[in-house]
Amino acid sequence: MRADVVTVGAGPEPAVITETPARVIYQVRMPARASFHARVALMPDESGRPRGAAVRVGISDDRFYDELAKVPLTSAAGAAPQWQSVEVDLGGYSGWQWSVFYRPSQITWKLILNADATPGGTIAWIAPVIAPK
Repeated sequence: MRADVVTVGAGPEPAVITETPARVIYQVRMPARASFHARVALMPDESGRPRGAAVRVGISDDRFYDELAKVPLTSAAGAAPQWQSVEVDLGGYSGWQWSVFYRPSQITWKLILNADATPGGTIAWIAPVIAPK
């Protein structure tokens, strides 16, 4: 994982770059009515060969892991990279819930961003953010 500036579409933007397979884990306390937003793109390799990968967003509290989203990314030979939006509702893991025992606002969650090799590639993540809906 590294930070870099990438140009896809309109202009240069700061990004988190991951080579597949990769996993980035953020430990977070969720705001009320939380949601996760990011944009991802499969970056071309030096030879311009078509490649593919998938990004997965999951959450864990060290007792379980829930996969919340899976987005396949593909590219054709010579095609320019395209941004794809990743939107995940985190409402079940944030705020106040009707339960005596389940208090998600008091849990430090692990938000897990995975880059799966299928067959492989470099993925740029732009502006990953957790915010209220």
